[in-house]
Amino acid sequence: MEKEREVKVLGIDLEEFEARLLEKGAKLIRFEKQINLLFDPPVMEGTDSYLRIRTSRDLNSGEESSVLTLKVHESAEQVRTNTEFTTPVSDPETLSDILWLSGLGKPIHAEKIRKSYLLRGARIDLDRWEEAIYPEPYAEIEVDTEEKLDAILTWLSIDKAQVSTKSIRQLMAEMKEKEA
Repeated sequence: MEKEREVKVLGIDLEEFEARLLEKGAKLIRFEKQINLLFDPPVMEGTDSYLRIRTSRDLNSGEESSVLTLKVHESAEQVRTNTEFTTPVSDPETLSDILWLSGLGKPIHAEKIRKSYLLRGARIDLDRWEEAIYPEPYAEIEVDTEEKLDAILTWLSIDKAQVSTKSIRQLMAEMKEKEA
């Protein structure tokens, strides 16, 4: 079990933001393509919690791994807080079929490219989803404490108006509402 504290930085030019990170000394720790299968367990309806099978392929080494994560949403005040329960998966396709046939329904299939950096104790992910899922790239900043988040936002000169505690699922729903 792991506690996750994060925010998203929306409305940014990803290349410009990445250049700023590198200028500040950020270290690239991973460059990957992710395939996410998102399930909505009926018992978690309306909680913004979900079950996910994620297969990640490192775009430098070609290494691939899969995990099953139950992401339980706790709060979204200053920082989005989730508890994650994660376990390795050796056969993601079969697990997806098992979950589907067990009544969780067909998953949402969502792919993204992610570059992950470490900077001053924060993990900063630069995410670009496939166009149909979410067309706007964003950064996700994961920290241990809200104080560390404030320090990173200030140090990187990030406008608080660009900071969001919304989940990708909430952002997707907003996008669909705007299109309707």
